[in-house]
Amino acid sequence: MSSVATERALVGHVLNDPGSADDIVGEIAPEQFGDTFCRAIMETIEGLRFSGQTPELGVVADAMNSDGELQMDLSSRARLLELRGEHLKDTSTENVRSVCNAIKDKAANRERRRLLNEMTAALGEDAQGQYDRLESEWLRFEAGTTTSNGFRSIGEIAQDQSASIIAIMESGTGLAGVATGITPLDNKLSGLREGLHYVAAPSGCGKSTLAVNIGCNVAIRQNLPVYVVSYEMSENELSQRIICAESLVPFKNYNEGNVSERQLLRVNKAFHEIADAPLYISDESELTLPQIAQQASRIKSRHGGELGLIIVDYVQIGPMPDGENRQVQVANFSRGLKVISQTLGVAVMALSQLNENMLQRDNGRPTGDDLRESRAMKNDAHTVTLLYRDEIPHPDTKDAGIAELTIDKNRSGPRGNCRVLFMEQYPKFGTLEGIA
Repeated sequence: MSSVATERALVGHVLNDPGSADDIVGEIAPEQFGDTFCRAIMETIEGLRFSGQTPELGVVADAMNSDGELQMDLSSRARLLELRGEHLKDTSTENVRSVCNAIKDKAANRERRRLLNEMTAALGEDAQGQYDRLESEWLRFEAGTTTSNGFRSIGEIAQDQSASIIAIMESGTGLAGVATGITPLDNKLSGLREGLHYVAAPSGCGKSTLAVNIGCNVAIRQNLPVYVVSYEMSENELSQRIICAESLVPFKNYNEGNVSERQLLRVNKAFHEIADAPLYISDESELTLPQIAQQASRIKSRHGGELGLIIVDYVQIGPMPDGENRQVQVANFSRGLKVISQTLGVAVMALSQLNENMLQRDNGRPTGDDLRESRAMKNDAHTVTLLYRDEIPHPDTKDAGIAELTIDKNRSGPRGNCRVLFMEQYPKFGTLEGIA
């Protein structure tokens, strides 16, 4: 069946069975119909339902005539009658939903073509504003919010909040978001909830290790999909680190092939656990924000609407358009990550470098003002966690193997510090009482 025939069959179904209008109006938007006449009919039906009227054929014809945009002459009324005769033969809920999805898929493809055509036309133009607008529009589209009203009633929001509280109670974890697996951090953050979460540290402190450890906990132990965007390390490097961290086999030994039989058993066990986990990695150095949104949306769709966490490592080396100063580029990239989090309804953990001169201070400890190249990142963030290891500036410290996590910003709870174990040889973070 062609796309137009599919649309006509669905509209005919509503005209033939006005009682089905409520379900279909809630399932598909009029603007997702490609055929002009079908779109006009669905707009009219939607308006009638919102005003409490039953969209019977005569009522629909009168409403369209009074609208003034489409005069309903005899031939137009005849077309309505024809549509009613072309109704769906299979009117089961499953088939109606399938037809709606087919129409929405066609609409999505049309919208993709439109955006790509605009982007192509903008190539070569010195128009940063156009780039930003199209990029933002693409993000909203891929997240499925192109047809959103742009506002919600307080009743709808409160209902969602009530459902969230009940979900927390039923989970038994006491956490509002996904667990990081590091108990002191979870106690401070109540897990990672929807929003942008920055983890920041100077080079060599282990921020990538911390993020990947958390991602593995979400994917392996909570069985929630995790999408890792690695601008710094290759997928092979990441997979090696993950296997070593999960098997507790020293990274150096693994790379040199110097492992005992007992360690090899642990590696094999870890490999099988990782292989079954919904953990996805992209190491493309030029992966743009729209592409991240698109890939994350696909992963979420593949797993029935579930997506536990997106990790981006790290912000300052992400691809950014030319023509703006560095602070503006980083700020725009950060804002794009926040848009992805909001539109997909997922926690995004973004890693950031800190200014190296912070290590010259007397105590060497970072603050939120040390975020490298853009303070706008802190404004975008739901939480900002700063990682510090005293052995970096002070090799002889008694706190070797201990990392400090400072919650510099937390929109949903307290700020403060917690100390955790850092086992550099694996590499892996854990609680001081044991391995996470």
